[in-house]
Amino acid sequence: IGNTNNIQISSTSFIGGDSNEINTIISTSVTGKNNLLATVNYSNVSGLNNEITTSNTNMIGGDGNQVTSSDKNIIGVQINKLVSSDLNAVFGTYADLKNTNQSIISGNSQIVENSNRIFMYGFKNNVSNFADNVLIGGLENVDIGGEQNAHFGSYNSITNNKNALTTGKDNVSIKGDCSIITGHKNDLINSSNSILSGYFDTINDSSNNLLLGSDNEILNSDNNAIFGINNIINSISQNNASFGDSNTIKNSANSIVSGNNITIEDSDNMYILGQNNTIDTNSLNSIVGGKNNTASFLTESILFGKNNTASNQHSSLYF
Repeated sequence: IGNTNNIQISSTSFIGGDSNEINTIISTSVTGKNNLLATVNYSNVSGLNNEITTSNTNMIGGDGNQVTSSDKNIIGVQINKLVSSDLNAVFGTYADLKNTNQSIISGNSQIVENSNRIFMYGFKNNVSNFADNVLIGGLENVDIGGEQNAHFGSYNSITNNKNALTTGKDNVSIKGDCSIITGHKNDLINSSNSILSGYFDTINDSSNNLLLGSDNEILNSDNNAIFGINNIINSISQNNASFGDSNTIKNSANSIVSGNNITIEDSDNMYILGQNNTIDTNSLNSIVGGKNNTASFLTESILFGKNNTASNQHSSLYF
């Protein structure tokens, strides 16, 4: 049925339309125009300019789709390409799937390679390197080698993450298992079980942290929280919280900082509030509040006021 179809070998098949090239098909329906089928079985092909080779049990429609060595797929719309991929549904344009299985792809210019069970929508997203069970939507997001992840937004780059959620723009996460990133231009590197939200924040080689704000950094430290701007927690600090602006906690534990330009170093179990206070050198179990105070070797003490300097004080009270 049809016009100028070229049929080489066909068995129990229906062929209609115009100018279709057929070579070795079994139990296959072909309609439309300028479709090419070679070694195709149990399939339904319609539309224009589709090319199907060495593939079985596919349903293909639209224009300019290419399917090679792929089985049990549903493909529609325009110029999608599948190679060695099975059990997929592809709707959209310019999708490129290689060695991909059990996935649903829609949108434009999507790429999936060597991955399984991917649900993708949007524009120019890319999943590769044996990623599994990934949901990705938006604009030009990348997931390399991820598992059980969900990504939304634009220009986010995710590498070797598991059980992670990413939203926002221009965020980077590398080996950030069980973490959440939202916001803009944040980095999460070799860190897990963390939440990072804001602008230009960084968590590196750390775990179990919460970071909200902008231009903050947590490095080589676990179980900390930052709320504010330009705060830093580093050098194996644990179980701390910083609230405010331009505070630094270094090699310290179990401390709370609230205010701005406060520094705690080599001290534990401290509560510091105010402005421009500096606490260092083995201070323990003390409270410091006020402005421009400096303390070292302060233990079990309370210091309030401004412009005070305390050193080697134990169980003392300053006002």
